[in-house]
Parts: sequence; C-alpha cells; structure tokens
Amino acid sequence: MTLILDADALIKLNRIGALDLVASNSECIIPGAVYQEAVADARVAGYLDSDAIDLVVRRHIRVETTSDLEQVGVPNHFGAGEKQVLALAMRDPQESVVVSDDQVFVNLVRQLEVRF
Repeated sequence: MTLILDADALIKLNRIGALDLVASNSECIIPGAVYQEAVADARVAGYLDSDAIDLVVRRHIRVETTSDLEQVGVPNHFGAGEKQVLALAMRDPQESVVVSDDQVFVNLVRQLEVRF
C-alpha cells in the first residue's frame, strides 16, 4: 500500500507531530506540485513548518512527477496538487491510498473508485 498525500495532509500531519511517524512506517509519495505548495512556496511565504516538512520529505517521502496527459479528466477547479495526487493514484489504484481532508476532492476520489 502506498500513501499519496496532498499538501493539507502533509501540513496537518506535521502540525500534530505525526508526519515523521507515518512517513517512516509507510511508503509515502507526493507529487511535485504538493512539494512546491507545502515546502517551497510555504518557505517563501514565511511558514516555519516548511523546513520540518522538507526534512521529513527528504528522509522518507518520494517526490514524483506526473505528465499533463495523466491529469486529463480532473476538473479545472482543483489545483495542481490535487490533480497530480489523483494522477499518481490512478497509476496503481489497487495499491494507492489518497490522503486528504479536502471533502470536495475526497468526493471525486470516491467517484473514481480510488481508495482514500
């Protein structure tokens, strides 16, 4: 089983002190857009937790890229992170579990019969 996390999941797991525990005990993947949002953009914006998240990502979480073609069919109102999370999950839907607390996104994941 592979956990595919969105930016909100990364941030909230880190804030409760569970990100390192989850990532060190599970196979975790994030797409490049999630790294950009939760680490790079957050660092520029001055969010202090971006460094802690970056450390866990570097130690335990694989960052993967997706092509634009893989993201076809995801409604435009979702951000790049959600589109890429779904694209990664669709590569292997039997082994992938999407981790998100965005209810609208979870509803789409459910409709597409991807585990969450």
